[in-house]
Amino acid sequence: MDEQQSAAERPKWVTDALLTTAIDVFRPKSTAEFGESEAVALLVTLGQLLEVTGMFGLESENEAEEVHWLGESQ
Repeated sequence: MDEQQSAAERPKWVTDALLTTAIDVFRPKSTAEFGESEAVALLVTLGQLLEVTGMFGLESENEAEEVHWLGESQ
């Protein structure tokens, strides 16, 4: 998957740095291929879990108030 295509298909909160970290952490632990698309799928799933449990709000209706990992806002 090329960089421009993958950036368009992932949520705004999945930054390049977060994606790189996820790949670096999970690739050695994976028995199957673990690249950019797998990392995005994992992060989105984890993000949904965090939202459902109320631990973090990753998306909001008002983009100016968008909350990112660890409560950081843009």
